[in-house]
Amino acid sequence: MTSSGLLLSPFRQVALMLTLSLSAFSANYVAAAHLIALFEVAEAFHVSLKASADTIGFGLLGLGTAPFLWNPLSAVIGKRTTYLLAWFLFLLMTIWIALSTSYASFSAARFFAAFTGGVAQSLPAIFIAERIAERWRGSAVACWTLFMIGAATGSPVIGAAFLTRVGWRWLYYFTIILVGFNGFLLWIFLPRSTVAKARIRDTETKHFDAENVFEEKSMFEPSCQTTSVSADHTAPSRKERVMVAIAKNSRVFLRQAIRPLRMLLDPTVVLVSLYCAMLFGWAVGVTLIVPEVYELPPYNYSKLAVGGFSGAGVVGLVIGKFAGGYLADVYAIYKQRQSGQYIREQRLWACVPHFLLYGLGLLIFGIGLQNHWPWPAPIIAGFGVLAFSLVAALGILQTYMIECNLEATIECMAIFNFAKNTFAFACPFFLPGWAFSGFTKAYVVQAVLSVFLGLLLCTFLLFRGRTVTRRDS
Repeated sequence: MTSSGLLLSPFRQVALMLTLSLSAFSANYVAAAHLIALFEVAEAFHVSLKASADTIGFGLLGLGTAPFLWNPLSAVIGKRTTYLLAWFLFLLMTIWIALSTSYASFSAARFFAAFTGGVAQSLPAIFIAERIAERWRGSAVACWTLFMIGAATGSPVIGAAFLTRVGWRWLYYFTIILVGFNGFLLWIFLPRSTVAKARIRDTETKHFDAENVFEEKSMFEPSCQTTSVSADHTAPSRKERVMVAIAKNSRVFLRQAIRPLRMLLDPTVVLVSLYCAMLFGWAVGVTLIVPEVYELPPYNYSKLAVGGFSGAGVVGLVIGKFAGGYLADVYAIYKQRQSGQYIREQRLWACVPHFLLYGLGLLIFGIGLQNHWPWPAPIIAGFGVLAFSLVAALGILQTYMIECNLEATIECMAIFNFAKNTFAFACPFFLPGWAFSGFTKAYVVQAVLSVFLGLLLCTFLLFRGRTVTRRDS
């Protein structure tokens, strides 16, 4: 339970929520900034369109691996210090991206930018839990995750607006301004943390206590022995105390760094993370396919039009967030009233319609592209429905996973984000080629896998959930 002394004033709670949400948007926007400019990036660096799409994957890989550094580091030097340090490095990386002159430099810069900006993937959850009142935490988490997921879907809309007037590098000049402004807000509104100072003071106090105890015992010894002891056991110098503190903090860092690995023994975390990674990866593939299809014959749509197609995904995300959050909670409360007790597995029933809708969205998207249907069918009925069901299903499954591991939320999220972003990193390397070999065949396979494995997962968790869950809420 969070101490009320840690809570911020209402104004600062709202400011913190919006600042953290904007930071999540900034990090994920940078990871997907040139989705609408794949052709331009390929031409600028004299590489293939596939190589240009691969750079999107490098950014996703950075987001997935980031929590394994920033989470344990925050336990050593404090959350605020870690956040600001990572964000300053993030700003430098965005400058590097904008000024890159080669494909290798551009790819490396995108990975490190996402890796440093990935601090916004996990640490906000701790700030929300500690500093925001319970009645507002649900809204804060919803706002944070909506900005996080919506950035990638909405980036083509922003990018298209730039490309109608200026070149593709302005997509990243804009990120420099965005990240810099966000850093200013973080400096103002992130609450101060005294973790590192407290740990050093604790270390120093223990040293002095040990010395005092030794000296008190020496008072009962002969004076000659006391003199000898005092000479051999002088108080540690400042340098020695700092070295001891560093050694202690190093152990804390290593202990925190390996903690997420224990979640690999939890079937709930592993299965939910892998399944959600698959759903997210298929959706990433759709966002890559849309500009590659609709900017070429027989469609030949403009950049602005193709960017506007992402609006269907944005609307789907917003509605899906509501369906996967509030409506799922309402359903869980309804089942609780029926049975007289709260059973977290009951929440999983709300996933079933979203699995079916997700598969339907993939089918409409793939068959529509194969048969050259008018764009509203594959974009609105396909991409929009897919985005809606994706966010809803991920929200329900993620909530269930956290409820099963309330004392290890950060570790769960580290594994979840790693699985999700790592599979998404791999998708640009094989999904476009698979899709263009036959849209119907590719998306029928994806739809069948999504629906079948989703129903199988829910069936397993519904009937075996209590057995496989290692921690009970």
